[in-house]
Formats: sequence, structure tokens, C-alpha cells
Amino acid sequence: MHRVLWITLTLSILLILVSGCSGGGNTPVSPALTGDRDTDSNDAGRVLWGVYTVTIDPVTETVDFVPLRKADFNCNITRFMEPPISPINMISFSIDGGLSNLPDGYAVLDVSLTHPFPGLERYRGFDVRGLLLADGTEELKVDPELLHAGPGETRLLNADGYTRWWNPTEFTSPTIFGYEPGNLGFPVYPSATLNPYKYFCDDLDNIATLENVDPVNRGTFSLQQGTNVRRYEIQFKLDGGSPVFQFNYAIDASWESLGPGAVSWEVDDFPLSANCSEAWRIEIDTSTSMMYWSPSAAGGELVTEITVHDWQASELSGTVTDEVSEIRLHSELLDLGAIDMLASGATLTNDIPGEATWALSTMSDDLNIPGLGDYDIWVEVLSTDPDSYVPQIPGGDAIPVSNGALAAYMVGSATVIEALEPPSVIITVIIPDWGYVETVYDDVQIIGENFSPDGLMVDFNNGSYSLMLTEINYVSPTEILVDIDLHGAELSFYDVTVTIDNPVGPGTLDGTLANGYRVGESWPLFGKNLLGNCLSNATGPQSESDVVYSVPCETANAPETLLIGPDPDSPGERLVYFGYYSSSEQSFSAYRASDGSVKWTINAPGVYNYYRVMAVAPPGVPGPDGETGVVYVWAYPPSHAAPEQVMAISAVDGDVLWTWTAPQNGSWLHLERYGTVLPDGDFLLCHATYQPYFYYMTRIDYTDGSEVWQIQTQGHQTPDPVLSPDGTRVYLDVSGISPSPKIVAYDIDDITATYVWEFGSNFFPEMQSGPIVTSDGTIVVATKALNVADIQSKVVAITDNGNFASLKWETEFFAADGVPWSQLAEGPDGSIYAAIGYATAAWGPNTLYRIDGETGVVINNSGPMDGLECRSGLAIDHQGNVYAGADG
Repeated sequence: MHRVLWITLTLSILLILVSGCSGGGNTPVSPALTGDRDTDSNDAGRVLWGVYTVTIDPVTETVDFVPLRKADFNCNITRFMEPPISPINMISFSIDGGLSNLPDGYAVLDVSLTHPFPGLERYRGFDVRGLLLADGTEELKVDPELLHAGPGETRLLNADGYTRWWNPTEFTSPTIFGYEPGNLGFPVYPSATLNPYKYFCDDLDNIATLENVDPVNRGTFSLQQGTNVRRYEIQFKLDGGSPVFQFNYAIDASWESLGPGAVSWEVDDFPLSANCSEAWRIEIDTSTSMMYWSPSAAGGELVTEITVHDWQASELSGTVTDEVSEIRLHSELLDLGAIDMLASGATLTNDIPGEATWALSTMSDDLNIPGLGDYDIWVEVLSTDPDSYVPQIPGGDAIPVSNGALAAYMVGSATVIEALEPPSVIITVIIPDWGYVETVYDDVQIIGENFSPDGLMVDFNNGSYSLMLTEINYVSPTEILVDIDLHGAELSFYDVTVTIDNPVGPGTLDGTLANGYRVGESWPLFGKNLLGNCLSNATGPQSESDVVYSVPCETANAPETLLIGPDPDSPGERLVYFGYYSSSEQSFSAYRASDGSVKWTINAPGVYNYYRVMAVAPPGVPGPDGETGVVYVWAYPPSHAAPEQVMAISAVDGDVLWTWTAPQNGSWLHLERYGTVLPDGDFLLCHATYQPYFYYMTRIDYTDGSEVWQIQTQGHQTPDPVLSPDGTRVYLDVSGISPSPKIVAYDIDDITATYVWEFGSNFFPEMQSGPIVTSDGTIVVATKALNVADIQSKVVAITDNGNFASLKWETEFFAADGVPWSQLAEGPDGSIYAAIGYATAAWGPNTLYRIDGETGVVINNSGPMDGLECRSGLAIDHQGNVYAGADG
């Protein structure tokens, strides 16, 4: 590369403050040449033009200046330094009194530079820089030759860069290649060898940053614009509490001759060698660092991202990596004081013409962190070719200049924060907190506090086995989504643990929710039937029923309803609930399905002697206060002593979560046997008022028992609403009261229920149990004969065709076979189970029938079961065991 000079000027500025006065000026400085102008022409690289002492009186705004060069100084002006006359009025200073605080030594100055050679287009300047030369005693780490201004010394606070050019310590030639104050004024030798500058070019106004330089213009200072202004924010050193307003100023530029044959001097006419050889801009980013300190601990990570801009790498034949030999970091934070980024394994993240970016992470072991605060990060970018400050002219080796490597410099900072107490990672809930084995769940929510994407890990572990998480997604500091594959998972409770990187110190942080997730045996898709009682992962037909065990009920009265649900405390365990209808005092219990033992028992409150279990919320369906497997129970007092109630009861301990009170007092038929739990957790039931009779279907908010909506239905006796498989349609039976018995379909939403179709008018004699819906959407209902002698008792299957229904099949039972009082159930293989008692004056034992779900053909039966009358409905577990409650 080839270096040349535009013009260099050194000034010693002395601002004389008058007591009690402040102000500013915009007074031009007119340097004068002394000595003869030698007309020899050579390639001079960079040269120094003159040295002056300038005195500014802020009151009178007058300026005196004294040239400091020796009287016999001879200037061997090179190609660029051949003006027809000496430069006049090329520099001026303007103090902004409003922004400055001169008593404290803070000054804001706008410096104007005017091109010295008006009309001579061939002297277009490149990379013009105004240097502030001052004392500096702060050593750049591990390099004692590099001294810069430190705390308490005169500093340029908004430097565009730093350079070694023209410092008086290293550039000592009494020619244009050195600093020589002479003997006409007092000698001034600023001690800093590394001095700050502001960059002057046509693209920048006084306050613009270097990012506003258009690379196409190559940092040119043209004759067309003539004058450029840059703002200097200077903190002067204090001597005995008073500021010392003195510094030296030099103007450095690059240029190259186009020769006598040139006819145009536009930017593109000049080769890239007309620009400075070293990098012209350095960006420093440490914003992603995280370093901490306390009296007992220090560490973290220093992340340094350096972007280097170099004009010589703008050609297609080269890149910045070709122009840079080393990138040195100097800082008190580094254990060694300085490191070479490239030799230390910095990652090249960007390399385009004229620009390249390297990033380096330095961890605790290589850091030296003495305390809190901001620390300087000095960057030294060494040039590959040329690699020295030697003037590129004949005999240049003999000229005394800096013996250091040609380099560009910039300073940034990195912050060390206090080693705070790390935030606690908290997990409050998993939604849903239950999953079925052999099932995949997407977007399971982990809700909590202080989550972070950094180092994020999630584990569901039961002590010996971790669930398979196929995807983990950070959403926010309070939410994480995971996809879980439960194929082959163990039936168990699982502790849920979230681990993240410690944001304020070393290591990691974690939080655990004990028993936060449970894997249980497969449960049916919601809406298979209103009981939720087909726990189907079993395959193949069930054998003829055998009684596994028989458990005495808590009372001697007939169980009217029976439901089975999950045990929130024991994965894989089921709870069986019986509901009673009797005139004596009643209790209500949860029985363990595995052995018939009682989990808990509660007594009916006050005058409420009758309990019927109406519904159980399946796993994953939300319940009040986050409860799992909530049980909905109907409570009824004798003789209409109080309004009927629906209670939401915790499956954990039998606690009542809320109570809904029915309008008016009722009779045994007014709150019907079963309700259903909707997919969002709300509870749906049918009921009636008493004298006069009005019939309703009501949706209750699962969170607090408030009413969501209510519609009036037709007359009914035992309407048990049941959902379609998709949860958007509900079916209920209307029987026993005019008009004739039938199945009615309603579409439901959050606002209301809408009538769709009805089926069975004049077809069903009477329905004593509500319908069920099988896994394929078939509606199955049992009817009984109106008279014992009739042979009209039957099980009927109905197909929902959208806007209408049709008969799928029907199976009749003769009078000798009895009446189907209890709710039906679907088994794991699609079979339909019906418990039918003898229809005689003295009721006989029930028989359990298994019916083919596709054809209605009876497959087999159990023979007479224990007990006389089965009214409770049936429940079937995943192994095909059938649960029934009978009046003994």
C-alpha cells in the first residue's frame, strides 16, 4: 500500500478563562509559513505541516498565535503539498457555551476545517482526521510504548478512533515527518503516544457517527464542499481544582497523485492507495457479556465482537482478513492483560468487501475481574501491508518515526455487575398435568417464573425413568411448551424440573415441581359416553363376566348411580363412586377400584339425605382450583325441605369446592341422574321445577358454580345429557311425559344450545336411563316395557346423520328377561353392556348382557348377578372389568 499526505497542522490551544465570565467564539486561525518552500516532489506518505500556540480570550473573542517552528525550518513539500499559496483560514474553533461546563473543565467545541487548496481538484483529501495531542500516562496493557490519557488527564470523550501518528515522542524528525516545537514559543511535548481523533469527510455533519460514512465516497474531503465541521467533547485535566485548557491539534490526511496526464479527479479516479493503509473504522460490541463480582465471587463471560472496516479490502481481489495481521485486545479484565483475538480462536461472523466481524468469548478462567463498574476494552488492529510507519519514499528508513506496527486503535467498554442472588426458577403448574400411556401430547404448558432460553433443559423424572420430550420451546419468562411422547412410559408421578443458565453467576439454576405430572392408563376420548367409563386400551372381546369382589355399600339402600374416575394421588388407580337414593341419613364414598377399599367418605349436609353421583371430570379436563378428577354430586332432601343442589367435590379428599342450588324445591325426578362434563370443564345437567313443572338444560361454570346459560326443554323423566365425540353436540332423552318419548339433539356453545333433530316419537315406550354415545358416534339407549306383559323392552342404536337421525339396530328383550333400568356402557372392544332385571312382581336378580356394537346381536351374558335390582349404571375399566351397583 502507498501512503501520502494532504496536510497536517499542529496547534497548542490555550483557552484563557476570565473570572466570572464564560462564552465562545468562532475565530479563524491563519497559520503562516516560515522558511523556503522546497519544490522537490516525492511520495511522502504522511507529513506534519506546522506547530502553533493559540491563545483565545473568551471575553473579547480575539485570537493570538505564535509559530513554534524554527525560523530556518525547511519544508520539503511533496506532491500533495504543492499549493500555489500558503493555506489561509483553514481552521477555526467554536465553543458551545450552552453544552459546555468550563468551570469543571468540560468543553464542547465545533472544529471547522477548510480545504487549503481551493480550485485544485487534484488535491482531494481522503481520511482526514483532526488529532487531539495531549499528555497521557496510562499504559496500554502489556505494551509500555503505547500511552494514552487516563482518568484525570485531558481526554476526548467522543473519539472516532485513536492513532500513533504525529505523537511527539516517536515522530521526532525536524522535517515534515516529525513533531518539532522549535524555540520561538515555549516548548510543548505532549506525552501520549496514542491520541484520539475526529474523522472529517463530506458525509458527516458535526455530530454524525462513522456509521453515516457512505463507503462509495471513501471518506473523501472534497474541494466542492470545501469545509467540514466536527464536534469535540473534551474533558480537560484539573490542576489544583482548576481546568488546564491546553492541547495540541494536528490534521492528518491521505492522498495520492494521479500524475500529469489526469483529466478528472473524482473519487473513483483515485486508487484505494489514496486512502489510509490501516483500518479506518473499528466497532466494538460487548453487550452480550455477562460478568459479575462480589467480595466472595467473580466470573462470567466477556463476549467481544469486533467489526473492522478497511478501504484496501474494498477491491474484489482482497478481503479484510487479508489486510489484518492481528487483532489485539488490551484490558485490565484479561488475565494476561492482552490477547490476540485471531490466535485465540475468534469466530469470523461476517466478511464482505470492506468489512469483517470477529467474535470471541473469554470465560472466567481467563478473566481478571477486580471489582464492579465499566472497564476499557482497547482494540489494536494491525495492518498486513504496509506494516510500519516508515515513510514510503527514498531514504524513508532513515527518518525517525514510530517503530511499532502500523495499526488502528479504538476503545470500548465492558461492564461488571454485582453478583446478585440468582432468581429462583419456580414451576407452579403443568397444563395438562396428566397424560395417558402410549399417547403423544403437543404443547404441554409449564407455567412458572424466571424461565430463560439460555441453557434451557426440561426433565420429567420419577426417580428411575425420564419421559421422552420431543420438543422444548421457550415462550416467555413464565411459560415453556413441551411435546411429550408417552409410548412405553411408566405409570407414575413425575417430578418436573426446569434448568437454565445462571444469569448472574456461574453454573446453572433449576426449579422442580414435585409430582407435577402423572402418567396413567389410557382413558377414552372425551364424550365417548357420559360416564367416561370405557378405559379402553384393551383389545379383543371380553369373556363372560365373573364377580371379582363384592363390597358392601356404606348404607343398606340401593345405589342409584355409579361412576368411575381417576385417583389423583395414585397413577393407574381408579375410584368408584356410588350415589344413593333413600329416606335415611346418607354418606358418600370413593372406593378404590383395585380392591374395593374406601379412600374417603363424607356425610350428606344437613337435611340432604340423598346423594347421586352425576359426573366425573376425566383426566386433563380442568376443575375448580386446579383439582383433578372432580366429582359432581346431586344432593336432595326429603319432602322438599330445601332446594336441590349440585356439589363439585374434590376427588382427593371429598372437600366441597362449590355448590349450585336448583330453582324451586324438587322431587326425585327433577334433578336427573347424570350430567356431563364438557371439554372445557363446564358441567351440563337437566332439571325441572316443581308444581308447575318446567324442564331445563343448564350449563354451569366449572370454576365457581355460576350459571353460563339455560334453555327450556320438553318434558322428561330421566334425561341424562351425553356428548358427541367432538364435544359440540349433546343428546338427551325426553320420555315419560307428553309428547312421546324420543332422543333430542342440540348443538351447544358458550352462548346457548340449539335444537337440531329428534328421533323416536311413538317408537320408544319409555326410557328409564339416558343414552350413551359409543366411540364411533353411535347413540345407544335402553327402553323398558310400559306393562310387564309387553315385550317391548329393547336396546336401540341410532345413527346421527347431521341434520337427522336413523335407526342402526334394535335388540328386544321379552317380559321374562326383564327391564333395563341401569345406564348402558361400551366396552373396550365396542361391545354394549346392559344390566337387565327380571320383570316380575317380585323383582329378581339382574343379568349382564354383552351385545355386539355393530349388529345388536347378544354375544353372551353373566347369568343372574348378586343383588335384586341394578339401577346404578355400569362402568368398565381398561381390563374389561364391569362395575355395577345392585340393591341387595
